[in-house]
Amino acid sequence: EGRLLANDEAAHRTCVWIQSISLEQSTSRSVTISHLLDLQYEKKIDLEQTCRALHISDPEEKNALQELDPTERQWKANELAVRLQNAAAESVSGQARELLV
Repeated sequence: EGRLLANDEAAHRTCVWIQSISLEQSTSRSVTISHLLDLQYEKKIDLEQTCRALHISDPEEKNALQELDPTERQWKANELAVRLQNAAAESVSGQARELLV
């Protein structure tokens, strides 16, 4: 969400005030996922937003994210990276299959 605050025609600039932002999708890079899990652990990002970005829907897995120590978060990041990469590959395979049919 954003709101246009001012339009300074003399300077040819527009100022936009961001009121809220949300993460909808994460990359499948494990270093990025690890950082996201660290942010969630530090309560700098909402658990639901983290789970949505990482495609985690299982309630038990969601709750377990809150209890991971740094080493477990790194392992979880690697696991989630593989999961997201496999999901992306399946999506591409499905799209390619549709083109061939």
